[in-house]
Amino acid sequence: MSLPKSVQLANFDKIVAVKFGQEWVPVDSADLALNCLRELWPDKSGPSYQRAVRNCEAHLAGEATVLAARASFMVAAMEAGLPFDVYPDHLAFMDAQIASVAKENAVIDRDDIADGAEVEI
Repeated sequence: MSLPKSVQLANFDKIVAVKFGQEWVPVDSADLALNCLRELWPDKSGPSYQRAVRNCEAHLAGEATVLAARASFMVAAMEAGLPFDVYPDHLAFMDAQIASVAKENAVIDRDDIADGAEVEI
């Protein structure tokens, strides 16, 4: 039984940002989730990884809901020990990234000042 066509390529209702190494990757669809699973995933042997791949493929084929794809993707991230956060939209994700960089830069600037470096204003 297939789901209605309008459901087949639905985006996630929230952004799932997963940290691979030092980079946060925002994932908003089963297609992007499947790409991360296939190309970036550190351990492809876990049962949750296999379930996430199946659910993302099934969603793209119209045989599973977008919620099943997103939920199994998040469980696979937990299983793999990958940090992740969920954001309501891309703007919220970008705001968090900007805040993180600003905080990191503030720490670096304080370290420079403590080391006696000249600070440009």
